[in-house]
Amino acid sequence: MSETQTDETPIDKAYEQIEQQLLTPSEQRQTQMILLEQKQLALQKERLELIKNEAVLLSKSTLVPKEYQGNPAKCMIALEQANRLRMNALAVMQSMHIINGRPSWSSKFLAALINSCGLFTPLEYTFVGEEGTDSWGCFASACNIDSGRIVKGVTVTIKMAKDEGWYQKTGSKWKTMPELMLQYRA
Repeated sequence: MSETQTDETPIDKAYEQIEQQLLTPSEQRQTQMILLEQKQLALQKERLELIKNEAVLLSKSTLVPKEYQGNPAKCMIALEQANRLRMNALAVMQSMHIINGRPSWSSKFLAALINSCGLFTPLEYTFVGEEGTDSWGCFASACNIDSGRIVKGVTVTIKMAKDEGWYQKTGSKWKTMPELMLQYRA
């Protein structure tokens, strides 16, 4: 016969025997809740240490984007985001950018997330206004599969790009690839 293994330590067993002899059922439940909270806290500390170690390793790699190299703190944020989204850490790192202390996502990543989540039809891009003028713009839309409701994003125009300073920015692709940039911003 094989014995089943438990995570109980000798101290846990002794404490359990004492509490059964001395505590009321209500006090026993409270004690069990406290012990459970302490175990959960210990697991959280262990998990945090593992994430920290992984972040240090990733920060030393040349496979991660340059903004993460040598920066374990940014790697740790990316790891936590990847965990919450149940995604690959490297995919998150290549799509997440820290701007003014806040995580921001690339538009390609967000579009792929929407298109693959199963809650919406694939994104469609609709162009409005007159091409080649400041009124030319684009909006993204998709249909919520459950409700049938069309979800429409904000209309981004060339005028908006100019007003926000995107169009004139050094290295900007707005002048050479306006259609693609409108889709990315939409």
